[in-house]
Amino acid sequence: MGAEVPLEAALAAGEIMLKELELPPVARASLVPHARRGKWPPIYDFSSEPLDVHPSTQVSGAIGMKTYGIELQEGDRPTFRLLAEGAEGHALLLEKTGTVDFPPDQWLPFRINLPESIGSPVKLRFIINYPPNIKPGAPKSTGTWAVPRVLRRRKTALPNVLLVVFDTLRADRTGLYGYDRPTTPFLDRLAKRGAMVEDVIAPYPSTLTSHWSIFTGLSPPRHRAYPEQGVRPEAETLAEILRRAGYLTAAFTEGGFVHSFFGFGRGFDLYHNGPDRGTNKFSGNARDTFKLARDWLAEQRDTRFFVFLHTYQVHSPYEPPRRELERFETDYDGRWAQSYPVEASFAINNGVVSLRPAEIAHLGALYDAEIRYLDDAFADLWEELEGLEVLDDTLVVITSDHGEDLMEHGWMHHGTTLYDPALRVPLVVIWKGRVSEDSRLRCQRALVDLMPTILELIGLQPPQMLDGRSFAKELRAGVCDESRPAYAELRNSAYKRHAGIPMASVRDGAWKLIAHEASGDAELYHLSVDPGEDRNLIQSEGERAQGLLEALAAYLAAGPRTAGPGDELTPEMEEQLRGLGYLE
Repeated sequence: MGAEVPLEAALAAGEIMLKELELPPVARASLVPHARRGKWPPIYDFSSEPLDVHPSTQVSGAIGMKTYGIELQEGDRPTFRLLAEGAEGHALLLEKTGTVDFPPDQWLPFRINLPESIGSPVKLRFIINYPPNIKPGAPKSTGTWAVPRVLRRRKTALPNVLLVVFDTLRADRTGLYGYDRPTTPFLDRLAKRGAMVEDVIAPYPSTLTSHWSIFTGLSPPRHRAYPEQGVRPEAETLAEILRRAGYLTAAFTEGGFVHSFFGFGRGFDLYHNGPDRGTNKFSGNARDTFKLARDWLAEQRDTRFFVFLHTYQVHSPYEPPRRELERFETDYDGRWAQSYPVEASFAINNGVVSLRPAEIAHLGALYDAEIRYLDDAFADLWEELEGLEVLDDTLVVITSDHGEDLMEHGWMHHGTTLYDPALRVPLVVIWKGRVSEDSRLRCQRALVDLMPTILELIGLQPPQMLDGRSFAKELRAGVCDESRPAYAELRNSAYKRHAGIPMASVRDGAWKLIAHEASGDAELYHLSVDPGEDRNLIQSEGERAQGLLEALAAYLAAGPRTAGPGDELTPEMEEQLRGLGYLE
């Protein structure tokens, strides 16, 4: 059923399992046996044995539908029904129709309270009803019930967790990090409800590698998930830990390098890969993605959840609505006036196309307009979630996976340099009463620190031997201790005119060093006086540079390798990555 694992109820911290129901192997069932028994239209109908119903008893599981690559018409769609039949009545607990209420080839998890009003004991009936026009022996889809279980919830102090990643959002283009254009008015206000960290550094200027560090707490030299390899690390993920602790886990993404193809579906009960991409045209769909998350949360608001929410809205191609662009620019009439295609970055970065100052400013305006559109969409989502009361006891983490080069050093896009525009990202953490409000942590942390920080904040023990270090205590207090070194690397590039790749960097306090492996060259910047990284001090600060080079060498030598081999890209994945500018 797609690339995802079936739903597994997380029992250790959250529930007592009363019963794991045994169902026949429906996934491989044919419709032919139903026809031979004279049952038509085919109905798959299975009843459990009688079950005692206790207060807060729930039934959990998942439904899925395999379509064999055939687009289903209205008359082809199966309907799933879950009924509860008690001594004093009955109740319809779930009714979903395939491709209307959930996508094909993906799991739709459910967790439903059993009503006490129908009496006890209760029988559960699992039904899949196919339309009457389905011909015997020629099914267009196969429906499946997965691992249904009957649970009783324990009272627990664990909160919900919402992890939001705005792909490609660099910190210095947001108001809360000092930008003077109105790109993020809502995020600026929202940040006052929690804590923000002044300097947060991505470990790699590309989506795949950076997200694996977010989810594993391991640095790239440890997890080895690089875009050119496409590996799937074996390390335990944040989603796997939270599901084992009793969370219902769901992800709403827009595919690309966070597609479940690359292993990110591990630990998630539901993993949404974004819209089906029929062409290589790729654009962010924040409002659509947010709607999927909102609708799911509306159904699951009484369940303890972990949600990963991701959007490429800010990622190129830049195609903001005109009204958003006019907030930042009104008089430009040159090429790419209303949009900037991904293909243009290849021409610029390979030295085929040069840009005038007015064009560079225009590309910045397009990028800013995308941020403002995203900020407005997120404001609407937040208001709706507050109305659903799903944020009352929720740890919210808002960040990005990397930034974006906008010609500050002669490059567009990302995966090109290790300067701060590509690596420095925003981070806002909100949890009412548990995280300091309206606080600014004036120190340096890294995305690799997020996993242990989230786990410690909610009271769970992080795994051993992580590269990331928790700063939960600082978030609670609203004050930092000393800054820590933050490392990054870049091993490959999509561009023929490379930027000294492979390269690596260390950012330690006010100093930053970038080392180019192939040439042996290095750059050293004093960020407190040269935030634009324009004046290379490698010649005059040799002793300082040597210390940073030694620290960087130790970082790159970290091990052991924990990643397994990657899979060859499918044509679909190649198209998605090409549309995002990672393949030419």
